[in-house]
Amino acid sequence: MLGGTFDPIHVGHLRPALDVCHALALDEVRFVPCHLTPHRPQPERSSALRADMVTLAVDAVAAFVLDDREMRRDVPSYTVDTLGALRGEHPDAELYFLLGVDSLNGLDRWHRWSELLGLAHLALMRRPGYALNAFAAALLAEHGLTAEAARGRPCGGIVSVDTTALDVSSTALRALLAAGHDPKYLVPDSVREFLLNRTEYQE
Repeated sequence: MLGGTFDPIHVGHLRPALDVCHALALDEVRFVPCHLTPHRPQPERSSALRADMVTLAVDAVAAFVLDDREMRRDVPSYTVDTLGALRGEHPDAELYFLLGVDSLNGLDRWHRWSELLGLAHLALMRRPGYALNAFAAALLAEHGLTAEAARGRPCGGIVSVDTTALDVSSTALRALLAAGHDPKYLVPDSVREFLLNRTEYQE
């Protein structure tokens, strides 16, 4: 599972997710757009619009799917609740929550963060130039597993995966679009066409 606002979704989300999918031999990666954000400003673009772009983006990869469960909630979405729902649906499955080094560094500030490893493995997407802080390093030292060691276990480990270094962010992409520039090569062609025919990202 990979969560986010996806405002908009771009290659910096998609390629690392594909790297993890290949490295861990995952059956699928669920992209879960956040509807009501508990710890950051609400995106200006609607949840439905962001989910439409995710649908377009994941269509080209058979293992990628949109999971809109958070959009169906009328309360803020917490990762622990979403993972708990997935665990309830798949009690014996090997589940992974994909996150970057920056997220692991701040995991101790997440809602009920200590319960996450009881629901899923963490797939840590590592890129050059991103260092673990003391908290994350200690957590990895305690729970780190190789992909082989995690295989067959439903949860409980942190598996590091080296992912493609792509310096792309939704913030920078929104600025580029607001300036009237073409997002070619930063988003899938289907998302590019969608963005060029919409006004939501124009100033």
